[in-house]
Amino acid sequence: MTATSRKRRASSHIYGLDGLRALAIIGVTFFHMFPQTIKGGYLGVSLFFVVSGYLLALTSERRSQQGTWRILPYYLKRIQRIYPGLLIMLFVTVGVYFFLIPQAIGGIRPELRSIIFGYNNWWQIAQNADYFTRITNASPFTPMWFLGIEMQFYLIWPLLFGIFTRLSDGKSDRAGLGFILALTLISAVLTPVLYRPGSDVTRLYYGTDTRIYGLLFGVLLGMLQNRGMIPVLRKQTARRIALPLTAGAIIITLAAYIKMDGQRAFAYRGGMLLMTLLFGVLLILVTDSRLPVGKWLEIQPLLWIGKNSYEIYLWQYPVIFLFMYKRWGENPVMPVLEIILILLLAAWLHWLTDIILNRRIPSSVRYTENRGRIAFYISAMLSVFLFTTGVAGAALAPAEKFAQKDELEQRLKDNQKMLEETQNGNGADGTGAPAGSGTASSSDTDGVQTEPGSTKPVSEMDLLYADSSLTNAADVSTEGVLMIGDSIMLDSSPAIKEQLPDCYIDAVQSRQLVNSVDVAQDLINEGYLNKTVVISLGTNGPIQEDDARDILDVFGPDVSVFWVNLFGRTVTWEKESNQLLLDLRNDYPNLTVIDWASLIKVHDEWLWEDGEHPNPEGSEVFATLIRESIEVCAANKGNTNTAVTNTGNTDTTDANIAGTTDTVNTDTGNTDTVDINTIDN
Repeated sequence: MTATSRKRRASSHIYGLDGLRALAIIGVTFFHMFPQTIKGGYLGVSLFFVVSGYLLALTSERRSQQGTWRILPYYLKRIQRIYPGLLIMLFVTVGVYFFLIPQAIGGIRPELRSIIFGYNNWWQIAQNADYFTRITNASPFTPMWFLGIEMQFYLIWPLLFGIFTRLSDGKSDRAGLGFILALTLISAVLTPVLYRPGSDVTRLYYGTDTRIYGLLFGVLLGMLQNRGMIPVLRKQTARRIALPLTAGAIIITLAAYIKMDGQRAFAYRGGMLLMTLLFGVLLILVTDSRLPVGKWLEIQPLLWIGKNSYEIYLWQYPVIFLFMYKRWGENPVMPVLEIILILLLAAWLHWLTDIILNRRIPSSVRYTENRGRIAFYISAMLSVFLFTTGVAGAALAPAEKFAQKDELEQRLKDNQKMLEETQNGNGADGTGAPAGSGTASSSDTDGVQTEPGSTKPVSEMDLLYADSSLTNAADVSTEGVLMIGDSIMLDSSPAIKEQLPDCYIDAVQSRQLVNSVDVAQDLINEGYLNKTVVISLGTNGPIQEDDARDILDVFGPDVSVFWVNLFGRTVTWEKESNQLLLDLRNDYPNLTVIDWASLIKVHDEWLWEDGEHPNPEGSEVFATLIRESIEVCAANKGNTNTAVTNTGNTDTTDANIAGTTDTVNTDTGNTDTVDINTIDN
């Protein structure tokens, strides 16, 4: 690079943008790793939207003014920026998964096509429309939905830019700017207008039309700034308030990363829009050449993270998904190893794509010692091997990820029909009698009597799975038990009915806790509540403390509540939600946590291929665990020192060994659901 070109590049460099990218990618990465702690980290996507739109407008306008803007070079630059790293990441990931978790790449071909051709967000919307497709399509490539939105925007940008240019007459840009502003406002109001509490927000969150306002807002800022149309303060005043304004914006951003829960209505009724406006203010502060804000953000390691943000974005979820699926995250040091691995892979990918685009081996390799050259060629051969394996693995992978999907779907339908037919009365036994009215039948399963007053002492029980030290402060009864759950309970309902014949089961697929408080109140009003309730909720959405307290308060302190904790190979909120249930026992002594997670995690043979729902054998175990837990608490009435269930010795696969535990040894991972794009312009 000549001295003249270096000066030209330095003069066009905008300080601080890499720092903003770093702020965005840090939020999103930690959101994927700790979704119940960094609840609002997904907001980093909005920051990336604004930065991407801003750079796109700025570069397009400058080249247009210089007479060098052309459609073909524009598309070529986008392709060069996006595809080398993307294709390497996709097929190397498939190659690694081919050896480590081959079941995860089943049915991968449609997803790969949607990513490569830029419509992954719409593909995921279509998958999410069907419950059974959604639960079986957890993927290391879920975050690629955002890349799809960016690719679609890049595709239509020449048209939008052409309309803007045509509307601007050279003397006044009001018509062109008004056109961009109108598109921005239309997109911005779609989500608040279309949002419905309790409904699935996938369409709103992933939709191009409902999310493109962030990109358009960035475009608008770039165009206004390029024309000097953004109101500015006097230089002295601006410098005086630059630091507190910037610090305040960053503090609000970090607070939102922690607090703005994407499961709550506020995020969709204006929360994300307000944060987008804040990011616009931060962008203006950073890009104002009169202020030192941009240079403040040009510090290491923010500068390095920002320059490698696209590569970090590509690699973060394949790594997080792998750790989650293999349950490596149970070790406290594993999150640190995840971060290190993500950064190493990002650096490697940045280096490799630079070699591909420049078509030459770096001088640092050519002139290094033999060991350096050997390491380079070994890594190159390994990359080619994994890439080739990934291509072959994608071609040879099974057409479906979950071959048993139809069988499970039919089972749930049959179980729902069975419950409707046997529980169509006004009481828990389906005969029209209220719960606990005396019409309930007794159960004698595995020699344990469930009639009032006849429960054996715990020392005489032949327990298979339940912890013998379980207790509950409220009265406990195996008669007329009220069951509230999602598809996990629905899947096991025939086995539950066999072991607790007079229970009343209200379980439907896709049910979330946030929508279940009213369900519980209605069941109470209709007379289905006796003394004991079993809840099995949390697989379809994180257990939030407010929602959990609400449903516990509905039942009150005199009802014994048994909550089956959650398990899922790809349920990213499992660990935090299960810990929350344990913590709630401090305020609710009538709450007993049934530790299904610790039992099932070492028994894949009890699960369907989706890694969540118990198969027929697992359903028997699920039902037995619930019944035994209730019976143990009934026998231990009066001992309130603990309320946690341990389902066995988790150091062995022998489920017949009972033990005790104070924690739930589960693991966490990703992301579903939201992600970012960090592409330069």
